Amino acid sequence: MVALAIVTSLACSRPRGGGSTPPPAASASAATSATTSDANAERDIRGRITAVDAAQGVVTLDHEAIPGVMAAMTMEYSVSDPRLLEGLKVGDPVQGRLRVKGYVITALHRR
Repeated sequence: MVALAIVTSLACSRPRGGGSTPPPAASASAATSATTSDANAERDIRGRITAVDAAQGVVTLDHEAIPGVMAAMTMEYSVSDPRLLEGLKVGDPVQGRLRVKGYVITALHRR
């Protein structure tokens, strides 16, 4: 009777549809390598300037969602070159590029 309960329990815990779940180590490895490659990538960023400090090389953007990176939010970013901020002011709609690793703006211009 106990053996029947164990066999039934094991049969009910398997995934349906003939699919199989990859072993946890394979999933973790795939996730790590995807995260590593994403961390070195750059993504488009679009938003509106809410603060700019060219002397410190930082800009605060109220930006749209960046798919696969972060939700829409207001956040301060460092810029790779303070000259990127020349001529930009609070309220300007902007677009540019964001290096995911370190969240650094590498390109930024008024839309």
